[in-house]
Amino acid sequence: MKKIIVLIVVQLIRVNISFAETAYVPFATTLAKSGTEFSLTAEYFNTTSVIDTNGDVSSFDSDTTFQKTDVDLNLKYGFTDRFEGQLMLKGRSITSKFNADFGDGLQDYTSSQTGAESAGIGFKFSSKEMEGVKYALEGWYKNAFYSVDRFESGEPGKLSLGEGSREYAIGGNIYFRTKSRTVLDARVYYRSPGETLSKEIFSQFQLALVWDYVALYLGVESVNSLKDDAYSDDPENKPGTFQAASGQFNSVNRQWVAPYLGFGLGMGKNWRLKFQYAQVTQGESTDLGQRFLLGLT
Repeated sequence: MKKIIVLIVVQLIRVNISFAETAYVPFATTLAKSGTEFSLTAEYFNTTSVIDTNGDVSSFDSDTTFQKTDVDLNLKYGFTDRFEGQLMLKGRSITSKFNADFGDGLQDYTSSQTGAESAGIGFKFSSKEMEGVKYALEGWYKNAFYSVDRFESGEPGKLSLGEGSREYAIGGNIYFRTKSRTVLDARVYYRSPGETLSKEIFSQFQLALVWDYVALYLGVESVNSLKDDAYSDDPENKPGTFQAASGQFNSVNRQWVAPYLGFGLGMGKNWRLKFQYAQVTQGESTDLGQRFLLGLT
């Protein structure tokens, strides 16, 4: 009886693997014609220190915290085998504890804000894969659901959810796939993250080991500013927004480097799960800390 049960379990596993959703999708991939894909992603960022425009780091003490959680809903549709469109919706929640002096001496404060952050549209146009190589052109436009209040002095204002502006980007993706299904992924975008922020170059390089229904990957993400912020030579006088203990928003020529590793799992015929951990290790005019991502597609 035990032998029969074991045989049945083994057969079920084989069937599941045979029809499993792939555990890893390279950057340059596009959907099949009339194909649809829905994904829900939650990303949690925990700030441990803030780095200013000069590269000086201010580490948090035990009484100071800043956590940001983004929830993204994405829907993709394949108009052809090589062209897809995308709709994007982002929600955000921020909580921060800090101490500051707003005129009445040093006091402890707790601020939080939750709401819809932005919506956007995007596209991707890909080439045919030839000898394991595929290219794609990708772009998007997003607009915030809110505006930000400029903060100068007095009592702490309303905690900002972000830049409160539009964002657009365009760039290219490429992957190299070996016969053993190892994938080298790369993408580079020209990006404008906001009306009052410098243009920047976003890049991501990733190596993935892909099996039947499991994938492991590691990579590095970087943002390099084009240094065209209007306050590049006078960062202290840039009109501010209230962001509690953080320095992520309303930056001056922001930059960062974030190595990461991830795990992908194909489940059944239609589902794909992804977990990723990143560490923002260096930068300018931004936050340093840990980033955790969980995605279901």
